[in-house]
Amino acid sequence: MKLMVMILVSLFFKAQAFAQLKDPSLPDLRASAHDTIENDPSKENLELPAAIPQKNYVAVGVGRLLMGGELKEWGQETANRYPHLLKKHADWFEVLKIHQDRYQPQAVNGPTLVNNSYEFKGISDKKFGYCWGFATLLRNFLTLAFYDSTLPPFKNITDYEAIISNIENEKPTVIPGFANLREFSLVPEIELMLKIHVMKLWEKLSIRTSSVGLYLKTAKQMDFSDELALVKVLEEKLSRGEMPKIIFSSKVAASGLVKLSKYIHAVLVNGIVRLKNGGVRIQVWDVDFYAETLAKSPKYLEINPDGTIIYEPWFQAGTPFESDSRFVTRISLTPENDRETAKHIIQLRKFCGQEENTVFCKSTQ
Repeated sequence: MKLMVMILVSLFFKAQAFAQLKDPSLPDLRASAHDTIENDPSKENLELPAAIPQKNYVAVGVGRLLMGGELKEWGQETANRYPHLLKKHADWFEVLKIHQDRYQPQAVNGPTLVNNSYEFKGISDKKFGYCWGFATLLRNFLTLAFYDSTLPPFKNITDYEAIISNIENEKPTVIPGFANLREFSLVPEIELMLKIHVMKLWEKLSIRTSSVGLYLKTAKQMDFSDELALVKVLEEKLSRGEMPKIIFSSKVAASGLVKLSKYIHAVLVNGIVRLKNGGVRIQVWDVDFYAETLAKSPKYLEINPDGTIIYEPWFQAGTPFESDSRFVTRISLTPENDRETAKHIIQLRKFCGQEENTVFCKSTQ
């Protein structure tokens, strides 16, 4: 089993990650979707740390995986607490509705950074996105961060590093001196800290044993029945107050020994729209966009009655793969989604069970 994992992962990254690193001229399917640097609300430039080569992150992740460092976590995720909570403590999911109003993008709910190459200029030789880490950190902030602008902010701005680490590690935390995520991330030093944590989470989550099977299916088109079954699961999760984290793949194929999708993308789900023609729109919070952009122009994965899936932000006119770039082959929950949700529930109940935190724990719904 371990040998098979080693072979499969090696093939995947040879065909996809390292190929992109060696050829930075490859077009980015999401290029037309990005906002411009002129829209970046951050007003100041900082002295940035030395750039971290993206290939180093990939090499570390693959090395840890091949040495068996991810096998324990993979085992834990296959037997996580989520099914137990759903079966025995379904009422506990109500705690997730405390911040459910944040799931619909508004300027105050979103950070001042997006998953774009200019955001990571100077701290990474970014050739492909950090969407998996970005979506994870954003969901943690939307679900687990509590703001109190009546408290004085920390005098030393670097003290907020511990707060970001707490939230990255799924621990509900009060953020003093700020009213929302937009205010918090407007501070240039804090914005930089957030970017570093996005990079760390991407390396932690995207290169793991539990993701291998997912990657190997990226080029295979889903059946319509499987698409509708996933939609039903997403609807149930949303009704319980969850904000599912999904990953989907482009029909554009990568070169290599194994047939894989060239591009995959992680987003958060915040709505389902059933269409009269039998199709479905999955509304997503795409971290390639600012929250205020999504509020004005919502983004959807559209499942058509013929089973095709379209994501318009991936449309890349004028490229050799123009006809395929709009089409999505597969949509899946991320392997860690349910484990993270279970931990959010446990940690939020613990936080809200403390008397001094009850003022933060009233549902907005």
